[in-house]
Amino acid sequence: MDRGTARLEIGGSANYGILYRNWDLGLPSQYEFGELTAISDGVNSTCAVGAVIKPSCDGTLQPDGTIANVSAGNANFTGDYPYFQETSIDPRIAAPNKANAYRHYTTHDYSVFVQDDWKVATRLTVNVGLRWERFGAPSEAHGIIAQFTNLSGCNIATDRACIGAARVNPVGRMWNTYNKDFGPRVGFAWDVKGDGKMAVRGGFGIFYDRIFDNIWSNGAWNPPFYALLDFTRRDVEMPSLLESCIHRRGVRPRRPEWSHSVPREGVSVRTMDVNMHDSSSQNFYLGVERQFFGSFLLSAKYQGSMGRHLPMLENYNRTDGQAYNGTLANVRPNPVYTGFNYRSNSVSSNYTRAYR
Repeated sequence: MDRGTARLEIGGSANYGILYRNWDLGLPSQYEFGELTAISDGVNSTCAVGAVIKPSCDGTLQPDGTIANVSAGNANFTGDYPYFQETSIDPRIAAPNKANAYRHYTTHDYSVFVQDDWKVATRLTVNVGLRWERFGAPSEAHGIIAQFTNLSGCNIATDRACIGAARVNPVGRMWNTYNKDFGPRVGFAWDVKGDGKMAVRGGFGIFYDRIFDNIWSNGAWNPPFYALLDFTRRDVEMPSLLESCIHRRGVRPRRPEWSHSVPREGVSVRTMDVNMHDSSSQNFYLGVERQFFGSFLLSAKYQGSMGRHLPMLENYNRTDGQAYNGTLANVRPNPVYTGFNYRSNSVSSNYTRAYR
């Protein structure tokens, strides 16, 4: 809408988004071996001298088919003898099973803006505007998404008891949609002398963007719908989240002769602050330009950008300075899970530059 000395613009948008995601982090399984080939010397292994070391002749194969007291030095690729395996399962169904990592996410985003370009005087134009945006927290079409659900009233960043009590459960959305993204915009252009040879320009604006997909979509790997399990000889590192499930359903790694000596597999969880804010950038600019001798231009400019509510990854389920040397029993604040892949708006950034 044009009003002679002013031009008013009003608009908005609505967006319906779909993200089909099918990334199974634990398929195919990951194995780690001590070396390519380990040959028995008859001293450090019970296998025959000169034979490739295998669980079947190394004294580590147990009557129930599991392996105990594995040495990483004995474990080798040629002997089909790993000391670590990572795989995924669906803990809701009986073994053998395959984790289902397929997710059908949907989002709803809206925005409204008003912008007025006002020619205050012959030599001065002012731009003023305001934009409101709503980036809706995604939902999953089949309800298979999980997040921490019992952190209300506690600070997971500082409260050890809060960390220890944290539990993951099904949720409708990974976070609560933030509805206060208001972005003001203001700018001006001033012809100082009115001869078109010297101008001063400046502006400031706040701009928002939705939380990027990797932060929340990895919630597809949370129990009770999905579990990424580690089978390792270091039993003390493995919490007992799925211990009863493993015993009842007989979950075993796929590789013959290999399974965990004590089935106490732990899972890491990928969660986020349920009150996440959308990230924003506050941009500003001020510049002066002066024309001399026809085509010679001298300019001085200053600009900057300040990032606010930027997401970062934190792991609160740990103890600072703790060496991972097989003595982790009762050390992590939360005994149910291993690491927390936890996202929060904990970072700010600042950038400024002056140039001519």
